[in-house]
Amino acid sequence: MLKLFDDSCLIPYAIEIDGTVVSVFDPLIHHPVEEIKTNPNVLLDDDYDARFVRCERPVVITGGELGMEMLEVNYNPVLKEYQAPLQLKANNGMFIIDDMGRQRATPMEIFNRWIVPLEEHTDYLTLSAGKHVQTPFDQVVVFSSNINPLDLADEAFLRRIGYKVYFGFLEPNEYEQIWRQECAERDIPFDPELLHYVLYQLHGTKGVALRPCHPRDLLGMAWDRFLYQGGEGHLMPEHLDWAWSSYFVALDAQKQMTER
Repeated sequence: MLKLFDDSCLIPYAIEIDGTVVSVFDPLIHHPVEEIKTNPNVLLDDDYDARFVRCERPVVITGGELGMEMLEVNYNPVLKEYQAPLQLKANNGMFIIDDMGRQRATPMEIFNRWIVPLEEHTDYLTLSAGKHVQTPFDQVVVFSSNINPLDLADEAFLRRIGYKVYFGFLEPNEYEQIWRQECAERDIPFDPELLHYVLYQLHGTKGVALRPCHPRDLLGMAWDRFLYQGGEGHLMPEHLDWAWSSYFVALDAQKQMTER
């Protein structure tokens, strides 16, 4: 989804609200691009206001650490400045809430916070002095979860999230594509016999469905084991056996741990 954005946007360093300055530009989120004045994506004749930074479209990703206070203007007593909330920093880009349902705030608290912004494309923030301010809400909001959506929110709110994409289990050929990608990223020689072993001797005999995360996790752990043992030769089935036994907790192991 991130690769869909191939243009840029203007991000203000800060905004002023009745004498209160709120910092918006965040170098961890906003990545400046080179100045190309002839770029047709910037619809200005010569230049733009120096109070803005031309950046790639921002992508804000948050997971289980998300709390309701992160969605409001925060005051930093050390720097003595106000910081914009995550959704304001994500304007003109994407705001991804990963692992929905595992945050410190409850799903209903988070969803209720988004009802008005998602419908009206406008957000309402509150400063420490009680001042309310209206700000634009122009971004793509993505919720990601491995929990049944009906366990997270009611049907009325789910209708407000128009597009829902279900990621199920993989077919062997899809698993192979991800496996090949992981091998290429880690500079691991691709071994079709090793992949066959994982698919049919590990997944097949143990009845574990193929998930998109398995190639990355199993291959990464097996490669770590291989390097730890000296890195001589090439990856072997015993490296995958070790990774499998460490990655998946067997029922008998669970029983032994509870009995101790």
